[in-house]
Amino acid sequence: MEHYQYERRKVFDPLLRLTHMWLGSLIVIQIFTALISDYIEKGVPRDTLWHIHVWIGYGITGALTLRILLGFLGSTTAKFSDLWYPGAWLNVLKTRRWIDPPRWGHATLASAAYLLFYLLLVVMVLTGLSLAAIKLNMGPFESWLGGNKALKGLFHEPHELLYNFFWAFIIVHISALIWHEIKDKTPLAQAMVSGYLYRLVSKNKQD
Repeated sequence: MEHYQYERRKVFDPLLRLTHMWLGSLIVIQIFTALISDYIEKGVPRDTLWHIHVWIGYGITGALTLRILLGFLGSTTAKFSDLWYPGAWLNVLKTRRWIDPPRWGHATLASAAYLLFYLLLVVMVLTGLSLAAIKLNMGPFESWLGGNKALKGLFHEPHELLYNFFWAFIIVHISALIWHEIKDKTPLAQAMVSGYLYRLVSKNKQD
């Protein structure tokens, strides 16, 4: 039987963790509302679901706005500077070696994916709010785009593409967490709940 000893450190603050859970849960719900709508015939139930979809989008907009503010004004591990490691990313491309030394914060290499996630989420929100104005006459863009069906295609295609991207991102993200927990023998998935990161210090075999 193997016995593991860990070093534990509080890394992620409560507001960052709340924002993470807020964004994650609403994005999953949002994806399912879009998925379910494909199986509902046009009419009041489908229109109601799309209105719910828009309101959830407002929630995502609020969470994303808070996350961006934290990225500049938050704690050390909440700031975007804790996700910015272009030297390490270029080194991976040059050497083709995935070297990601442990650190007390976001993973150096995975942080590139997180930044891409936030950037594309901004696009997702903007296209979603635009479609809400065009199709449902709702939201902050209603006075500019309300009812302008000619622009629907301009926003619908990227929104649909990003919908598929976020599906894939969620699957890859969860799979990577599971893989790292197994490979590194550390409880990683709980970090955005408890705020603690763990580092394996020693491994001993016991009879």
